[in-house]
Amino acid sequence: YDHIVKNKLESDARLLLQVHDELVFEVRKENVVEVARDIKSIMESVLTKEETKGVPIVVDVSVGENWGDMKPLNDFKPI
Repeated sequence: YDHIVKNKLESDARLLLQVHDELVFEVRKENVVEVARDIKSIMESVLTKEETKGVPIVVDVSVGENWGDMKPLNDFKPI
């Protein structure tokens, strides 16, 4: 949320819901790659290596029109 506000993305991206360890965002297609990569980076760096005792936090990012159509971010082709 802080990243979205700080970068003035409120009209382009918003957090819709959290389900267990998943965050679901609604993002304009033209901003998907940038916003998704930023959120992934933030989530993976929320704790230091010392705090995780060297165990990395790994975040997978998927994109789709709906939850059933999700594909890995690397497969996303912006229009």
